[in-house]
Amino acid sequence: MRALRARIDPSTREHAAKEVLRQLEVWPDFLEAEKIGVYYPREDELNIKPLIENCWRRGKLLFLPVYKNKKIYFHEFKDKTRLVKSIYGIYEPDTSEPEELNLDLVLVPSIAVDANSYRIGYGAGAYDRVLCRQHISIKKIVYVAYKCNFVTTCFPEDHDIAADKLLIG
Repeated sequence: MRALRARIDPSTREHAAKEVLRQLEVWPDFLEAEKIGVYYPREDELNIKPLIENCWRRGKLLFLPVYKNKKIYFHEFKDKTRLVKSIYGIYEPDTSEPEELNLDLVLVPSIAVDANSYRIGYGAGAYDRVLCRQHISIKKIVYVAYKCNFVTTCFPEDHDIAADKLLIG
């Protein structure tokens, strides 16, 4: 799946980013959301930077994941937030801001998604632990993937969490 994603040409990537934004702009839950967990795209993940800019223009509060002790915590992300590259290669806020415990929705990068709204992630289980909502309130979960990463099944296990919405670009 990663190899498929790595071979996507730049124009298809750009189209996918626009398509994801288009899908969100008509979703009532997104329009009503005030606090949104996003990811800062790395490597060949679907680029949601245009979506991030759109959210800031709309006055939405954004939060990026910070990985600590095998857990994800969400911290506020503003256009002036200084980002640092974590040991996992993920850009995170360099902040001492307190974590946000109540999010209206969270966008999650995915290596693959299926018709039952399950995902395959990167294998560490960090998102699985946060999405089960044990230490954070998340109203809606959204998995983001390229069309080429839509599969028949992700073979979900008991700990896997289905999304409330899939964004396929």
